[in-house]
Amino acid sequence: MSESRPSTSPRRIDPRLLVGGALVVASALGGWALVAALDDTVEVVTAATALTPGTRAAADDFATERVRLADATGRYLTPADVPEDGLLVTRTLLEGELVPRSAVDASGGGAQASVVVAAASTLPSGVRPGALVDVWSTSTDREDAAPPSVLVSGASVALIGEPDSAAGGRDERAVELVVPRADLGAVLAALADGDAIDLVPAAEG
Repeated sequence: MSESRPSTSPRRIDPRLLVGGALVVASALGGWALVAALDDTVEVVTAATALTPGTRAAADDFATERVRLADATGRYLTPADVPEDGLLVTRTLLEGELVPRSAVDASGGGAQASVVVAAASTLPSGVRPGALVDVWSTSTDREDAAPPSVLVSGASVALIGEPDSAAGGRDERAVELVVPRADLGAVLAALADGDAIDLVPAAEG
């Protein structure tokens, strides 16, 4: 004798559940849209590592960060501002620092140039990569009574080499400087004349 199974009818979904679910979804989407509308942060470029003047910084030398800048947005680089061939750094950038547009030169030329000078091997403690220095020149000609003179005020130190004993007996070391292009001729002339070059930390302010 076969057992008869009770007939089953389709389970009806309470319309109130559908309405409640729709309201929850709408509320979530509305909250997300409100947060997105209120988010006034922008993506800007930061230095991934410390960068010194004269450095040709490629895209991987930079990182990105979302920050709130209000009216200062136009002062800083965005990822779209970094070209494939990189940017020339014109002032010291610390690791994690937002990159101002004024701190880089997209053309690779600009108003600054790099030059290597032979400075005294014993440098003042404030002379280090990234520091600003005044470049002094002193004639090595004993018959030249001209006093020492400042060739460049506020040059940026890019690199400092190891000490080396010069032929004239003066211990020197090579120092790469970034100087205004307008002052480059005076520096090159002093080097050609064999003048002694000394670097003095620039006065702050």
